Amino acid sequence: MNTALTVRWKMIRKILIGIRCFVRGWYFHFANPKYRIPAIPVGWHMIGEFQTAIRNRPELGDQNHNRIANMKMACQSICGMQLEPGQIFSLERVIGEPSAERGYLPGPVILNGKLRSSTGGGLCQISTTLFNAALLANLDILEKHNHSADIWGEQRMVDLGKDATYAYLRKDLIFRNPFKNAVILQIEVLSDCAALRCRVWSSAANPYTVNIRHQVLSEHPRFVIQTERVVKSAQGERINFTRIDTYEKNSSLHRDSARTT
Repeated sequence: MNTALTVRWKMIRKILIGIRCFVRGWYFHFANPKYRIPAIPVGWHMIGEFQTAIRNRPELGDQNHNRIANMKMACQSICGMQLEPGQIFSLERVIGEPSAERGYLPGPVILNGKLRSSTGGGLCQISTTLFNAALLANLDILEKHNHSADIWGEQRMVDLGKDATYAYLRKDLIFRNPFKNAVILQIEVLSDCAALRCRVWSSAANPYTVNIRHQVLSEHPRFVIQTERVVKSAQGERINFTRIDTYEKNSSLHRDSARTT
């Protein structure tokens, strides 16, 4: 795709995304990505936490370093964001296009069910970790996309159904603060670079517990996974999030990655 066509495609996609957000009533409720809190206020409560391991995958070669550098850059844009009641978080609006001009490096991405290399690769670990923390914090999940294929198999970072992919102008992660009090997002690559951790803080504790249930609906010819969020309070249990994700089975990881690293 040449430069002129790329610019035109991006412009059209931005217009369509803007129209969709306006129709859904989101457009005027997105949080300001430039407004971030430098430290969690004293007395706030952690209402959601999720951590993913940053594994050294030999098949990625030098891109192991690149994907960690990309994650650190994205964390700097996200960490400390405050969502007021009713405000919406959009990963795309916060980190934007992960281009080389902005300092992002080539890293691994899953495209059409195969492992490829692209500038900004590795950010799906950011979206996955954010999604799970938001799910556990009982935030409203408005948009989430799973990967197209289970290319990692038993080496996958999280269980099927827990992943969330990010692709600029194509696949976003969007969630809303449904509470009457503000929440703050805190995300960081830990100092030893062995894990990525996200925490959601609130000025008020939630008077309930949250459990995430996963069920394999089918394994042939594709994996079909159902994910539910169960909220348990003094009034009983209720399910307030249900999603079904489908994954192609893919055993060609090492063969394809050898050409891209």
